[in-house]
Amino acid sequence: MEGKNQTTHVLFGQLRIFSFFSDAGQFGSGIAQSGVIAAVIALGPFSTKTRVWAACCALLFFLLMVLSGTRGSLIVPVAGMLVYLFASRNFKLLAAGIMVMVAAYGFLQHTTIANDVYQVRRMRTAFDPNDASLRVRLANRITIKEYLKDKPFGGGIGTSGSWGERFSPGTLLAETPNDGWYVRIRAETGAVGLYLYSAMLIYIGLAGLYKCMKVKDEKLRHKLLALLAGYAGIAASSYGNPLLGQIPTGIILYMSWAYLFMAEDLDKQLHQEESKALSG
Repeated sequence: MEGKNQTTHVLFGQLRIFSFFSDAGQFGSGIAQSGVIAAVIALGPFSTKTRVWAACCALLFFLLMVLSGTRGSLIVPVAGMLVYLFASRNFKLLAAGIMVMVAAYGFLQHTTIANDVYQVRRMRTAFDPNDASLRVRLANRITIKEYLKDKPFGGGIGTSGSWGERFSPGTLLAETPNDGWYVRIRAETGAVGLYLYSAMLIYIGLAGLYKCMKVKDEKLRHKLLALLAGYAGIAASSYGNPLLGQIPTGIILYMSWAYLFMAEDLDKQLHQEESKALSG
């Protein structure tokens, strides 16, 4: 590994994997989203072969999430699987899922097992309130919040992050890292824009859940719930990483939204095809 790849993929002597993605943060959360989708499929009403393949893919994707060294991606499987378990209305499975998550939290927060493994050790820092990276992020957010006190509509589109460095160089918003998609939305569109944007995301999630519940075909409903769970995970992880507006994560989410809102039409189409097959 030489040149640019060495300076970006190897940090402090440790390999940070992120494939063709722009950074390890997006790769970790994106591959975790794929892991959530695969895990939901593995729990669905599909053939044994399909479920085994999906389970193997889920394990591989979650392993890659750990290898990315991204702490913010931990919330993706947590939020995604909680949404799925709640939507499935299987309270025994929900209780089991919560127990697994509590056990994982206890392993990372209250033990030193496998602490000699860099990826595990880095994941543990996600729960450390004194972590240097976390403290810098919080300080940056306080700076942006103070600057926006008298700006309910923010600094304007393209004034924060990399776009700010390009189009509004020398300004506070351009020079202060936002370190999160919602912080960027707040910086560019203010509190008003953030509230409207958050309301839109919540509406999409609730409407998607409602439409999934109306689907009669079990396999289709499970596939749609997998997409909904993946969306919930990315939406939660975007608090710490700018994921929703990045490629390819954003494109996958927009396609997921489209399928969720087409749920009833897809269900009718399957029902019509089954009726034709039976009548034929």
